Amino acid sequence: MLARQTLGGGAPRATIDGVEYAEWSPDGSSLAVVRRVAAKVRVEYPIGKVLYETPGWVSHVRISPNGKLLAVVDHPYLSDDGGSVATIDSSGSKKVISTSYVSLQGLAWRPDGDEVWFTGTKSGSNRAIHAVTLQGKERLAYLGTGTLTLQDISKQSRVLFTRDDWRAGITGLAPGAKTESDLSWHDWSIPRDISDDGKTISFDETGEAGGETGAIYVRPMDGSPAVRSRPTVSGSLR
Repeated sequence: MLARQTLGGGAPRATIDGVEYAEWSPDGSSLAVVRRVAAKVRVEYPIGKVLYETPGWVSHVRISPNGKLLAVVDHPYLSDDGGSVATIDSSGSKKVISTSYVSLQGLAWRPDGDEVWFTGTKSGSNRAIHAVTLQGKERLAYLGTGTLTLQDISKQSRVLFTRDDWRAGITGLAPGAKTESDLSWHDWSIPRDISDDGKTISFDETGEAGGETGAIYVRPMDGSPAVRSRPTVSGSLR
């Protein structure tokens, strides 16, 4: 539920439900929102005017400094944070301006409106800060360590970003065992299935160690080494 509340306190005032991201217009008169309605995700600006709808998902909606364009991260697949940066104008025309990234989260306009900055990676999970012009020319703005997420850029061009230390692991109780064991393999182990006898699991690795396409493994529940099976087709949500 998107709600509004004054800085002076008091009860919040409900505005609209199903909202996943929201952004004030530069003059503070209206909001752009990303809403989930039924089986689709909508971009509305102002609230109630649908500009874009997708069976995938959209994140990090940002309004340009002049208020004429929206920038979003367009993710084609649910439960996958891979995607590209796109702009949407007031008539609902969408234009993809960046190449595709296996993990892309975090978005902000440069104060002059000539570039959109974002954090993404082409392989693994270590996102860096990139910039792209409205004509699609990309450049690397900052390469740090770990997984970075761009939060905002001030009017003075000061950049706010976070370093996110994420990890996914597996614990399991093997047949006949009395305590659980750590069955994780690399940095993003996600269990997918278990054999009928309960002795073997399958899982995927789609973090930094999984490489550009990720990989599928099988591993005995007794803790024996995992065996790589084949690449996956896309990354998991990070």
